[in-house]
Amino acid sequence: MSNDLKRRALTEAERQGFSSLQEWVRLALMQLAQKRVKVSLGQVMPLTWRNEQRYLRMTEDLKKGKNWKVADSLEDFFAQLDEN
Repeated sequence: MSNDLKRRALTEAERQGFSSLQEWVRLALMQLAQKRVKVSLGQVMPLTWRNEQRYLRMTEDLKKGKNWKVADSLEDFFAQLDEN
């Protein structure tokens, strides 16, 4: 492992509040042993400001019960879909 990689990893671990890279590795190993680790390779796509605001409004509407429907049956569900 290169010194540059260790240095960058330590910098990020400290940014996340860990006192050492060893502390971060210990936590990661505990999570792995407890089968709490999910590995995913991919790039995170950040939301645009506009979309972030849109989803925040949608979340608030959901909390208030606004623009929210409940279907009592499968037929009711499809009828609601057909309305739109």
